Amino acid sequence: MVASARSTSGRVTRQASPSRSTVSESRGVSRSMRVTASGRTFDQPIESTIGAVAGFAENATITDTDSVWVEQTLTKKKVARLVKSSRELLDDVAAAFSLVTTLSTQASRKFSVYNDLQSAQDGDGTGTNYTEALVQATITEIATGIGAALTRDIILSTYFGLPSEYRDGTEAVWMANGATVEFISKLEDGNGRPLYLAADAPAVPVADVGNAVGVVEGLPLLEVPFTADILMVGLLMEGHMVLDDGVIRVEATTEGAGTFENDQVAWKFVQRRDSAVVLEDAFRKSQTVIAPV
Repeated sequence: MVASARSTSGRVTRQASPSRSTVSESRGVSRSMRVTASGRTFDQPIESTIGAVAGFAENATITDTDSVWVEQTLTKKKVARLVKSSRELLDDVAAAFSLVTTLSTQASRKFSVYNDLQSAQDGDGTGTNYTEALVQATITEIATGIGAALTRDIILSTYFGLPSEYRDGTEAVWMANGATVEFISKLEDGNGRPLYLAADAPAVPVADVGNAVGVVEGLPLLEVPFTADILMVGLLMEGHMVLDDGVIRVEATTEGAGTFENDQVAWKFVQRRDSAVVLEDAFRKSQTVIAPV
């Protein structure tokens, strides 16, 4: 067996044994509701119909406000990467450390990209896909005109379509694919000045649903891997949930996966994870078919 390494926040340190360790994702600050648990499944209670708040006189009976509760079950899916290298790369400690660092960094990045895609676009509950991606959820569409060109008016209609309790004083964000983000960044006012500047983007990247690349109407704009040119706004911290083990497990061997006869080392990276939209009312999206030009 070969030695392994442990990584926290992207830094790797050498350890002699055993050949099992963990790494963290490269984009470590999630805006989604995140639950770390050892079990395979997790049931999240959701107040799908949120009861009203009312005033009551002193000594009066406080009546039921008609809340409706449901449970969203998340079931972890296995995500993995297997890498083989020649034994010559591990002939000395320096080479081994360099290889571990490189593989850990690449694994962290690749897992982040895969998780973004599942959370935003591909998760549909089938096979190994995550339970429900943002585009798969039944999110209210804002009627801004099918096929209309994207303008600030459409952006504002989408923004104000989101209920104020999820918009005002919250950590709500915009989400759009790269083409739409580029188009928004090029919008200008009547004097040819950009309406939205990428320089205003938060410094910390965001895991699970993309990177913050600008600020639009006071909210961060995240580039996410939507296939369609959708413009979405919402509160991920209440509406989107991620379940995982908290780490990416790493194992190395010189005995399995055909490594012995080929004098190789195999590195296996495994994560167990799921995600779903748990509160659809916390999001709105444009109904317009956005076609950046």
